[in-house]
This record gives sequence, structure tokens and C-alpha cells, in this order.
Amino acid sequence: MKRLKFLLPTLIILVACPPAASAADADSTALTRLAAGFNKVKERIRHLEKLMETTPVTSEFYAALQREITVTATGFHAFCDSVANGFPEEAPVHHYVGMLKTIIPPEGLQLSGEDRLRRQILSAAMEEIYGTPSYQETVNGWLSLYIPGHGKFEGLFGEDMTVVLDNIQNPEIFTGFATDLLVITAQFGWNSDVNVIAEYLSRHVSRLKNPSGIVQRALVGVRVQPGMVAPPVAGPGEHEGPTLLMFYESGCDNCEQAIAQLMRDYERYSAENIRVVTVSADTDENVYESHSKDFPWPDRFCDFAGVSGYNFKSFGVIGTPTTFLIDGNGIIQGRYTGMVRLEE
Repeated sequence: MKRLKFLLPTLIILVACPPAASAADADSTALTRLAAGFNKVKERIRHLEKLMETTPVTSEFYAALQREITVTATGFHAFCDSVANGFPEEAPVHHYVGMLKTIIPPEGLQLSGEDRLRRQILSAAMEEIYGTPSYQETVNGWLSLYIPGHGKFEGLFGEDMTVVLDNIQNPEIFTGFATDLLVITAQFGWNSDVNVIAEYLSRHVSRLKNPSGIVQRALVGVRVQPGMVAPPVAGPGEHEGPTLLMFYESGCDNCEQAIAQLMRDYERYSAENIRVVTVSADTDENVYESHSKDFPWPDRFCDFAGVSGYNFKSFGVIGTPTTFLIDGNGIIQGRYTGMVRLEE
């Protein structure tokens, strides 16, 4: 198994890859160059467009900015062509170049999640590149379109990826790619995308071949959403009044931040009769006890079965930290990939 790292530094996905050949190495190098060039040009054009937002449309400077965007985009197209030159037309490099040219036309950025041509390119390429050295670079290129903070681009990843999944015929690739998508969305904290992908998979269970634990938990998670009755938590007992339930793992950076915030807020929650319950994915008793001994809340639990434990399975938790807000009647009011703070 080869360990592949995507854009998020902590995100590691295991993907089976064949031994690298010289052609595959050349393909991978080309995709890496294209991804780096795309990111550089994208930031350049975004900077120019920001300047245009504060510049009078009739001014000479505005026209100069428009020309600079055209020159930058045209130069990027030439760069793409030079990188792809020499590769056969069916190579993944050409699919990637077509996608990048669609995203950055001469008039500027067009990162619309509704762009049908881009979706067609993504869909056509997946079965050809999955499990090859090109896979990592290609997925990184896709992810760069959806990084949170770009407003209108958030929430589109799940929708677009279901189109990609629709066009995958091979059940093993379908299952493997779906698994990777759930890992990516969970670790980025893209709640809406996790739900879109999980709900899609729940309608296409017959296409899954030997789904992994994360896929199985995601399918359960479709039935553990806001407005639904929360499952019982094994260990701390039944829900008693409003509850903040957090799933975490010791040593996980995001979990450590969430636990630290929870400890700061606990006194207020306790005063408002909000019960705090934590469930750990630790598998080592010493690690768990050392980490949790200073928690001020009494309801903390670990069955040392990791993410395969009863509570993780029954709540359909696919990543940590995951937080649930449950009201006094046992109804889920909120589900969040990450930590949430209750308003004072």
C-alpha cells in the first residue's frame, strides 16, 4: 500500500498503486507541474480581480488590469500545452489540462461548480487514473477548487463528486473513490459534503463492493441527523436533559483544540444544566487515562475499540472530532464535523 497525502496536511489516504514505471513517473511529474502552475496563476488572477473590485470601471487602470488577466491566463494556457506536449491524447495529463483551461479562460477565473464541461472531464478521467501515481495530483487539483473560504465555492464538492461517482462503472473503483471522498470531507470538516456523499451512497448501496468501516458508518450516519432520535450512548447511560456529545481521539490536533475549548466552556455549560459527554476512539488504556483524567465532566467513555466501537458505529461517526447537540427529549438538534460552541 502506498501512502498518499492530499492538500490537508493531516489527511492521509491509503491507495493501492502498481509499481511505478517510467511513463507513470513522467505523467506524475507533469501533473505536479500543472498543479503548481495552476495555484500560482489562480492566486495572481484573484489578486488582480480584487484590485478591479475597488477600481472605477471607466479608468485606465481598470482596463490595464483586464489586459493583465488576459495575458496571465493566455500564458498559463501556453504553459499547459507545453507540459502536455509529447503525451498521448488519452493520457490523464490532457484531461487535467482541459479542466484547467476551462477553469481559467482568458477573461479570468471561472470556478463554477455548475460547469458541466468540467464535470464531464472529471468523470471521464477517474477510471483511467484511480490507483495510479497520477491519482494524488489529480485529486489535489480538484480539491484546490473547493477550499473553504472562497464563499460561493463551498458545498459544491459533494454535489460534483456524485457526478463523478455516477460515471464510474467498476465497483471496486466506485467503492475506493467513495471511501477517499468520505475521508477528505470528514477531515476538512465539510459537513454538507459529507452528508451529500453519504446520502448518495445510501441510494447506491448495491454498487458498493466490500465497503470499509468508514463507508458503513457513513451509511448509518444518514439515519443519525438533526431532527432524529439520538441512539443511546453505551457507557454514560441514557440522555438526561440537554447534552453536548463529542467523539474524539487523543493526539488528534483538531480534537485537542476542541477538548481545550470544551474544558474552558464546561463551567458555563454545567451552570446551564447542559450535560457534556465525551467518547474516545483511543485503543490504548494508558493513553486514554492519561489524556482524560483532568476532564472536569464525569461522563467520559472509551471501550478501546477505536472507531469500530459501538458508539462510533451507532452514531455513524466517520471522523474526529464530531459533535452532537441533543435536546432534553433525546432529539438531535445539531451534528457537526468538528467542535461547536453553544451561544451564551
